[in-house]
Amino acid sequence: MIPGLDETFLAMNGDILTTLDYKELIKHHRENQAALTIAMHQKDVKIDLGVLETNERGELTSYREKPLFSFAVSMGIYVYEPHVLRYLPKGQHMDFPDLVKLLLHKGRRSRDSLTGLLVGYRTTRRL
Repeated sequence: MIPGLDETFLAMNGDILTTLDYKELIKHHRENQAALTIAMHQKDVKIDLGVLETNERGELTSYREKPLFSFAVSMGIYVYEPHVLRYLPKGQHMDFPDLVKLLLHKGRRSRDSLTGLLVGYRTTRRL
């Protein structure tokens, strides 16, 4: 698909500020024999209200006051093996989440795994 691209490669969004060690990320990718590795960090989301849970009849089953949820989220930094490119449709646009879903659907978790590495992440705010 891309002439000469026959080695592990790194792709990322263009607006990232991070302390991520790219050597360690690629090492992790190779050690796990992954087709795709997604750099991740932990994101906490606090809900400033009480959260209600109900059953199928709309009856209250649980109440949590101002809960904190934690998610592993993508940093926008990815390590690929070149063979992943064969899943991209020629001449068509494909969003990254669609590629990940396709790889999962094709069973890439077994022989060629999809991995995520939890790493430190720093952001700056716009002034």
